[in-house]
Amino acid sequence: MVALAYASFLTSLPIDAFKDRVVYFAYTTTSDVIFYRYLVYDIKAIFANEPIWLYINVVLIKFLTPDQILQTIIFSSSFLTSFILMRRENKNLFWIMIFLLVPAIIKNYIVHLRQGLAIAIFIAGYYSQSRTLKPVLLGITPFIHSSFFFILMMAGINYATGIMKFPLWMRITFITVCYVATASLLEVVASGVGARQILEYQGAAIDVSGVGFVFWTCVFLLFLSSGVIFLRQHTLPASLLAFYLGTYFIVPFAARILESGLFLILICGLAMQGWRKAAFLTMLILFILMTYYFQSNEPWLGWAA
Repeated sequence: MVALAYASFLTSLPIDAFKDRVVYFAYTTTSDVIFYRYLVYDIKAIFANEPIWLYINVVLIKFLTPDQILQTIIFSSSFLTSFILMRRENKNLFWIMIFLLVPAIIKNYIVHLRQGLAIAIFIAGYYSQSRTLKPVLLGITPFIHSSFFFILMMAGINYATGIMKFPLWMRITFITVCYVATASLLEVVASGVGARQILEYQGAAIDVSGVGFVFWTCVFLLFLSSGVIFLRQHTLPASLLAFYLGTYFIVPFAARILESGLFLILICGLAMQGWRKAAFLTMLILFILMTYYFQSNEPWLGWAA
C-alpha cells in the first residue's frame, strides 16, 4: 500500500511540468525513426544508444497516448523500486521510506524517466534469486540507460578481484586504476561507438556546488573506518562512491552514475554499526532537509521545465 501510494502520488503530478518532457514526448512518437536511423547509418551505435528504451516506446505507442506512456513509466518505475526495497529490506522499512524521499531519487522518477526505469529493473535484478532472471534483468539495464554500463563494469571488476582473492589493498589499487583509465578514455570510446549520451557532455562545464562532495566524502570516510570486513562485504557501493568522489570535479556526468547506484550506497550505510550508522543517518536527514530548503524557492524544486 505504501509503494502504491508513493507511485500514485508521483504519477499524479502534472505530466508536462518537469524538465525534459519535450524530449520524452518526442521519444513516444519517434523512437521507431531513431532506431531505424541507427540501423541504417551506424548499426554499432544501436547498442550504445539505449535500444530497449526505444523499443519500449515503439510498443507502448501502439496502445497508449504519449501522456499515458509517460505516466505508465513513472508509475511502473517508482512502484517496482519501492515495493521490492520495502519487501527485501523490511527490517529497515522506515529508512527505506526515508530514502524514497531523497530529492536525487525522486528526480529519477519524475524528471529522468529513462534512468528511473533502468534503476527499477536493476533493483529487480539485484534482489532476484533466480539464476536465469537475475543476469537478464541486470544485463538489459545499460540498454535502457547508459550509466549502467559503468555500474555493471564496476560490479564485474569487484567480482573478478574477489574471485581471485586479491588482498584488499591490491583490490583497491586495481579498481582505482581501472576507474581512472575508464574516465580518461571515456570520450574516445564514446566517439568510436557513437554514444549520444556521453558525447552530449563534451565541452560541458562542471557545474558543482561542492556540498554534495563534502557530504559524500564524510559518508565514504565512515565506510573506510568500518574496517576491512565491512569493505569486503560492500565493495561495490564503496567503489561507486569512490568513483564519484574521484571524478566529481572532472567528469560532468559523475552524479548521474552515482544516482543510478544510490540505493546500494544508502542501504550499505544501514549495514554500519554503532555511532557510524547513527552519524550516517543523522547526516542524511540533514542533507535531505537542506536540499529541500535550498530548492524550495524554485518552481517544482528546480525541476520545472
